[in-house]
Amino acid sequence: MLRVGICDGNEKFAIKLESNILKYARREDILIDVDILKNSTELFKILKSDGLFDILFLDVELEKNYGIEVGKKIRLDIRNELMQIIFVSSEDKYAMNLFDIRPMNFLIKPVNNNKINYILNEYRRLFQFQNVYFEYIMGKRKCKISNNSILYFQSQGKKIRMVTMDGTKYFYEKLSQVSQRLNKSNFCEIHKSFVVNMRYIVKYEKNNITMKNGDILPISRSMQKNVEQKICG
Repeated sequence: MLRVGICDGNEKFAIKLESNILKYARREDILIDVDILKNSTELFKILKSDGLFDILFLDVELEKNYGIEVGKKIRLDIRNELMQIIFVSSEDKYAMNLFDIRPMNFLIKPVNNNKINYILNEYRRLFQFQNVYFEYIMGKRKCKISNNSILYFQSQGKKIRMVTMDGTKYFYEKLSQVSQRLNKSNFCEIHKSFVVNMRYIVKYEKNNITMKNGDILPISRSMQKNVEQKICG
């Protein structure tokens, strides 16, 4: 599932943008969840409690031109580089002030449907968003699960503990074998016993990360540099 946030003080614009995004989802037959946020307080509250968006449409003029500062907080304070920010404005004069935030795009209102389609197509092309399945053997039964449903894998002796959005599953395999079948742009090895789905990391610290479900997982000393590079860019 692709998760999209719209943070804009103009309710009519936000609703129309949401409608265009959902039309795209129906046409392309993919799952997209859209959240509309009226101000920065609502945005940071949901980022803190419910993880990060894949794409965030952010109004530059939010709360008297506070949108740029919101973008800086996402990059510098939350230290998230994975969430793709699309700045939206009624004027083009802000474009030159956005390079440090590394936005995916900058759109001028009113935004037409072709622009929205282009953004979503580019995200899928660049970040390989697709409903790919992870296959595993449970008992004698061959199973598969969407990669987007997996939070992380944990090695427990000869068993793998797979924590998903729908609960925990166990199967026999080596973590190194599991890792070889995963998309390296989405999954990251943080410890000899843990491989995590980066889209569900809600907090990153030097020695550990917090996942969307609240689980705190250790980062081994030997993995710290690699993990920081993958998460922070």
